[in-house]
Amino acid sequence: MLNRLTILCGFLFVATLIASTPAWAGELDFLDGIAIGAGMNQGTDNDADETWALSAKMREGHWEYGVDICRSEGFGGVAVDRFGFVWASWIEDFQRPEWQDYGIYVGGGAGVFVLQDELVDWPAGPFATIGWDFSPQAGLEGKVGYFGENYWGTALLYWYFE
Repeated sequence: MLNRLTILCGFLFVATLIASTPAWAGELDFLDGIAIGAGMNQGTDNDADETWALSAKMREGHWEYGVDICRSEGFGGVAVDRFGFVWASWIEDFQRPEWQDYGIYVGGGAGVFVLQDELVDWPAGPFATIGWDFSPQAGLEGKVGYFGENYWGTALLYWYFE
């Protein structure tokens, strides 16, 4: 539920602060290319007990774009929602030591929900992104957005292809 998403976003924020403290020396490129991810999603107007999200994204320099395929199931297995979220985001990478291929990034973008008209009041809107590439192949990313009187977010673990 929303508490799980709040806890996970808080963890990502604290991890970002901890990991970014030594990261102020060199500058390397982003982990560019295609990535697939899995995680969870939650919206404030959606009190679900089972939520998951699968994602595919492409990252090129300061831009990333992709699609999240999500499923949300209400308590007791009722009111199953399946939908997609098509999005694009501009991201800024924090500087880090030259020996690291990974780091922290933040950004913002816009997206639109497809195949769903009841989960959010307005299908398109802005969102903020925070991510941490903790290895040359994997990273965590969270997106939190505002879609008409409804907040919605995802927390995903991504695997990058080189």
